Amino acid sequence: MAVVKVREVRVEKKIEDVFKRIEEFFRKAQEVIITSSTLEEETGNIIITFNKSIVSMGEVMTVNLTKVEENITEIYVESTSTGEKTVYDWGKNEKNIRLVLELFGLEEKNEKKRLPYTR
Repeated sequence: MAVVKVREVRVEKKIEDVFKRIEEFFRKAQEVIITSSTLEEETGNIIITFNKSIVSMGEVMTVNLTKVEENITEIYVESTSTGEKTVYDWGKNEKNIRLVLELFGLEEKNEKKRLPYTR
């Protein structure tokens, strides 16, 4: 049984800008791989794989973007532990989602609890 965390928010930005910002951040990140990214006129999708660590068997995060209006984009983020027997994720899925929300000022950066994902 994998652990899954989900968040859905809206931002006042064009879908192209949201997609670009998320993709650029995770392309620079250590210990992650963007396994898929597609952007169309009204939707976007980015799949990010987080490597195994001492406290985690790894996670897969899916970011789905939907154009609501010209300057409003809905962001749906789902982070799932990859270990099928995982019953506790040690907060990793929540941290993964928080990384996306911090990019748009929807969450305050918490440097104490944050792992050094970026170079």
